[in-house]
Amino acid sequence: RELVEKAGAAVLIDDRSGRLQYCNKRLAEIFGYSLQQMKTKDMWSLIHPDDVARVRKIRSGLMRGRQQAAKYEFMGLRKNRETIYVEVDAVGMRNGEKVIGTRSYIWDITQLKNTEEAIRNSEERLKLIFEYAPDGYYVMDLQGKFLDGNKAAEEMIGYTKKELIGKNFVKLKLLSPDQIAKGLSLLARNALGQRTGPDEFTLTRKDGSQTIVGIRTFPVKMHGQTVILGTARDIT
Repeated sequence: RELVEKAGAAVLIDDRSGRLQYCNKRLAEIFGYSLQQMKTKDMWSLIHPDDVARVRKIRSGLMRGRQQAAKYEFMGLRKNRETIYVEVDAVGMRNGEKVIGTRSYIWDITQLKNTEEAIRNSEERLKLIFEYAPDGYYVMDLQGKFLDGNKAAEEMIGYTKKELIGKNFVKLKLLSPDQIAKGLSLLARNALGQRTGPDEFTLTRKDGSQTIVGIRTFPVKMHGQTVILGTARDIT
């Protein structure tokens, strides 16, 4: 009992219908009730209406003995009607062959979920900025191979992103022969961690026409590797 009461995880025991038979102090804290109030609760009063059907289906599998354990997440409702997110690790409790209820360990993962959502929102904003920037944005590795590009970059050189990704800028013949050495020198400086630009280049478009651009490059870390973020502004 001492171990359970002082555990970091909430502990809950309920019967086949979901009525609480036991819970520790941590469970009461998570949902904002006193221990005395929790004695009048059942599982369903703690679950957000949008998740009740899904949790009933999971518990049904446990009650029928189809599975020994279930690990899942659901949206919970605190006493003040605030929505929280919890992770559950539940096992069916047996009396002989009959499943008489479940024993669950519950963790509050609301902060984790909110952090994940904030990261997703931040990534979406950055994608929009990258994709719809008026200047050409591109990402390449230190060998000059394109990894990504935005709409403005596609329009600037006449190639689609699909045609660019995985291709080297030298092999694509974007630069005239007398400018290749200059382009490679920028890659070398990027490999040393240096940013460059603006540097003027004349790019050869897919249709053979030419456009003059000012290019800036920035070495950045992505997935533990150094890549180059480049911006190209049409200065024709």
